[in-house]
Amino acid sequence: MTQPMSLAALMQRGLPTSVAEPVRQAPISDNDARTVAVMFEQLKIVFPAWRHAFPTEKSQSRALAEWTRALVDAGCTSREQLQLGMQTARKQDIPFFPAPGMFIKWCQITPEA
Repeated sequence: MTQPMSLAALMQRGLPTSVAEPVRQAPISDNDARTVAVMFEQLKIVFPAWRHAFPTEKSQSRALAEWTRALVDAGCTSREQLQLGMQTARKQDIPFFPAPGMFIKWCQITPEA
């Protein structure tokens, strides 16, 4: 087990000389945006308590943008993946809208799927 470094030791060590590369995000195509928007509307039907998560048009719009970014970054935009996610969503016994990460897990194509 290693001992934590003291503040003095950390200061003597100095800062790293290079800065990490910024994370490059995948571009969002018009098709991705349309596909996620349609799926988002379907999710609102499946999860009737969605208004608790998105009580205003602005919050709904911001959530859609974040969902789109999350799905694109996860590489989860194929029709097959999103259909699998929707099938799993329909089986849930919860009225509240899932988090994007949960939905992405539902979209994972596994041997069982």
